[in-house]
This record gives sequence, C-alpha cells and structure tokens, in this order.
Amino acid sequence: MSKLDEDPTLPGRKRQLNVIYFIDSSKTHTLTMSLNQFRWVLVFCLILLLWSGASIAIVAGLQGEKSSLKQRLQVALSTVFDYETRVDNVFELAYPPQSKSNSAATGALSDSKSPGPQAGGQQPAVDKDKAAKVEATASAPDVDQNAAAINSANQPAMGIEEEEEAIVAIGRPVLLTHPNSLELKFDLTTRPGVDFADGYIFAVAEFISDQGEKLFIGAPKDIAVSDRGVPTQPLKATSFAIKRFKQKGLKFPLIPNKFGTFTKVHIAVIGTQGQAISSYDLQVKLHIGKQGWEKGLKTNGAAKSG
Repeated sequence: MSKLDEDPTLPGRKRQLNVIYFIDSSKTHTLTMSLNQFRWVLVFCLILLLWSGASIAIVAGLQGEKSSLKQRLQVALSTVFDYETRVDNVFELAYPPQSKSNSAATGALSDSKSPGPQAGGQQPAVDKDKAAKVEATASAPDVDQNAAAINSANQPAMGIEEEEEAIVAIGRPVLLTHPNSLELKFDLTTRPGVDFADGYIFAVAEFISDQGEKLFIGAPKDIAVSDRGVPTQPLKATSFAIKRFKQKGLKFPLIPNKFGTFTKVHIAVIGTQGQAISSYDLQVKLHIGKQGWEKGLKTNGAAKSG
C-alpha cells in the first residue's frame, strides 16, 4: 500500500512517497522516499533494462557473424581442397622448384681448373675427355649461369647453408612503393609431402645512394643488419606457420634524407632453431629522389606504385 502525501491544504508540506508494508501478522513498516529520489531510482532501473537489452542484442549479433564467417571459411577450404583433388600436382605446377643449374655451373668452373698435362708432354685419356667436356660446357649458352654462380659465391653468407631440398619455397615476389617505405609481398609454399612448416622470414635490401655509398636495410628492423648485409639477430625476424600455402609481406623503411637506388632484395626463410631453409634473390632497380619514386621501375619480379 502506498500513499502520496501531497495535500494542498497543508502549506509547506514536503512532497514524499510513503510505502507502508507488513508481513503476515507482524507490525507494519513504513518506507519514506522523496519524489526526486524516486525519479532517480526509476531512471537507474530504466538504464539497467536498456543496457541488458542492448547487451543481448550485441551478443546475438556477434554470434551470428561468427557463424557466418565460420561457414564462409568452411566453404573456402572445401573449394581449395576440391581443386587440389581434381587437379593433380596443382601446387607443383603453380610453384615449380628452383633449378639446380647454379650448382652444375659451379661444378663446371671447378673442372675447368684441373691440372695441366703431366711431365713429358703426354696427357692421359681421362684428362682429355674431361677437357673436352669443359670446352663443350664453355661453348654452351650457359655463360650467364656461370656468371651468376660466381656472383653468388662472392655474396656474404647468411651463416648457415641451406637444405638441399627446401621444405618451404619462396615465389611470386612483388614490390609496392609507398611514400615512406618499400613493401615486399611474396608467397610461401611447402614442399609436396610436408603438411606443416614454421620458422622465421626476413629480407635484406641493398641500397646504393647517389653518392655511391652502399647501405643495407633489414625487414623487420629488429634483425639488426650489419654493414655487410648479414642480420645479427635473425631469430627476431617475422614468425610464420603455414599449411601448404600463405602470402606474407615485409616493409623496408626508407632512410631519411637519403636518395639512391635499390639494387637487390634478399629474402630468407629460417627454421625455429636458426637453420636456413630457403632463400630468394630479387634483382631490382628502384630509384627514389627528392620528388619521390621514379617511374619506369625495373625488377625481375614485379613492381607496383602504392
């Protein structure tokens, strides 16, 4: 039972709400509350009700979005696996393994340095056959491969030799130019028969300033590239974990107030213990000046202006 005490015949009487209640046969109790307090209690209860309703709606919406994304993911995965099942060796066709021509060219160079004829002016038949093979190799159109082998031998080593058959291959590198950075995107694919691979990836860009100074820029910068282009902290590179295929990206920050040309980008994949897995050298010619990136970018892969 409630009584609103607002009799106009009583001047100066404070308006308030009196709530009189009792339980069974016990004596009655009175709860007195001013109208302002009563209004605040009503507002608080209304806000609490609205918040509860909004929370239920938000949770229901997020759950519906999660279910939708899960269904889309399942459809995408089923499409990929169906395509892989219908087309034999689809990943091998899309990402062929790198040829071993450089190793063969290096072997030909070592054979060309064989000892001369023995004393007496006579040369065994075996040496003659080897000399004929070397001459045939030198006359073949593999001179460019030999030069590439010499250049790769003169490059600074990354500290560990790569595995003979890499479990992860690097493919389709693309360079994107931005006002304050150079972005590198590429694909990682696992070798057939390898279901999962993880490790670290990094890249080192060779930059020659307009004054002729050679500099090296690492991505990510935490790998701390030395003056020779060798990362001193390779285990601080970007981590990865893939099943069959994944696209990755790295960014090279531009050196402030330095203008010149990017000439090469070296991409490396290492294992969780620091062992080398695979690498990729991308020859480029990207010049940046005071007006920004020059048009007509040239790379062996692809280059786009961001």
